Amino acid sequence: MAESGTGRKLRLGIVGIGVGASEILPAMEQMAEFELVAAADVNPRVLETFHQRYGAKTYDSIEKLCADPNVEAVWVSTPNRFHAPHSIIAANAGKHVVVEKPMAISLQEAEQMIEASIKNKIKLLCGHTQSFGPHIRTMRKIIRSGEFGRLCALHVWAYTDWMLRPRTAEELDINQGGGVPYRQGPHQIDTLRLLGGGLVRSVRGSTGQWFKGRPIPGYYSGFLEFEDGTPQLSCTTVTVISSRRNWFHGADRIADTTKPSAPRFEDLC
Repeated sequence: MAESGTGRKLRLGIVGIGVGASEILPAMEQMAEFELVAAADVNPRVLETFHQRYGAKTYDSIEKLCADPNVEAVWVSTPNRFHAPHSIIAANAGKHVVVEKPMAISLQEAEQMIEASIKNKIKLLCGHTQSFGPHIRTMRKIIRSGEFGRLCALHVWAYTDWMLRPRTAEELDINQGGGVPYRQGPHQIDTLRLLGGGLVRSVRGSTGQWFKGRPIPGYYSGFLEFEDGTPQLSCTTVTVISSRRNWFHGADRIADTTKPSAPRFEDLC
């Protein structure tokens, strides 16, 4: 991929111009490191709009987009069930890949994606968002500083109204990557992985499906353990009011960065 500071733009193609893409495209427009050169979608009207705005080539399939020699990397923002097959198609075409969360809807698919990236010597990136937020990066900075002592444990609780909002058919089908574990879980796992700063050696978890109005799990809990023994607890459930709490336990103190008294980001830079 193009290195920052070289002045060369990474020629990017995007697959799936839906809700996910519409949220990331404005940011891509502002980044000097990217050049949007192609898009693929099954909706002709969407492709026409994309072409008018960006002047990029458009295709009605990912195979055609990946055959374009001008495309260096592919951003996969298609529905969850296509994340793995579309990433593998791009990798086999020699394109670098950024895939939106969740990476895949099974461990087998995720392993196949990794194998394809290694085989074709391309870079595969899961495009998470939480670990790039100032509040999470501030927590990581505090942990690495040792201000509170050695990191002993991590706890994340997320309460969201996701289950109560209007949802598409695929979002209500767990076989297509629907439900809170697939749709919200990656945000918490992404946060914990950054804060813990290492590889996870064990994972245990469970889900709950108690809301009669939705045929999908609306609750999950997970227990992850890092290679250095640091335990993590991640839990998501549903309520009418959205809120998140981020805690970490140090050997000397416990910090909650959601409190008003938490250190401000600008004070730590």
